[in-house]
Amino acid sequence: MQTMVRSSSMHGYFDVTRRLGLNPYELVQEVGLDAVAMANPDDRIPADSACRLLEITAERASCPTLGLQIAQTRQQFGSGVVNILLAHKRTLRDVLLAAAQYRHLLNEALGIHVETTGDTVTIREELIAEPGTRTVQAMELAVGVLSRHSSALLGAHWKPHSVHFTHLAPGDLVFHRRFFG
Repeated sequence: MQTMVRSSSMHGYFDVTRRLGLNPYELVQEVGLDAVAMANPDDRIPADSACRLLEITAERASCPTLGLQIAQTRQQFGSGVVNILLAHKRTLRDVLLAAAQYRHLLNEALGIHVETTGDTVTIREELIAEPGTRTVQAMELAVGVLSRHSSALLGAHWKPHSVHFTHLAPGDLVFHRRFFG
């Protein structure tokens, strides 16, 4: 069975891709996605195709920060019912636990794990994709969106000590350092 994600997970893709000088509709078609489905936030698209779309776009635009640039377009939680519920939780932990509980409604390809050791809370995200699917940009998009949502919820109290990825760092970390603070 194919893992699906809500097309709203790609919100911002078209604007960022155009700004990078590419035609997003051609790229969407190239990976076999439907641009109309991507425009409807409640439609579901195959997670592997979304990952391929992000990787192809980043490569063609020579833009290793594509995922974070898309995440940067997110200001707050979306308007879906589950996102409204998440926005009204008392703590970030409550939001993350609810997101994990309702994962099948939000993004079935994204796993969220919260671990506490003393005063340190570690939030780990993982993408569930077919073996061999490159997920660098999708992972950076997911972590970037988590960071934006956490900042929206906690304001000045959101101060991550560090952000780590399992993939290699790009040659230039200026954008990443600025994005994550």
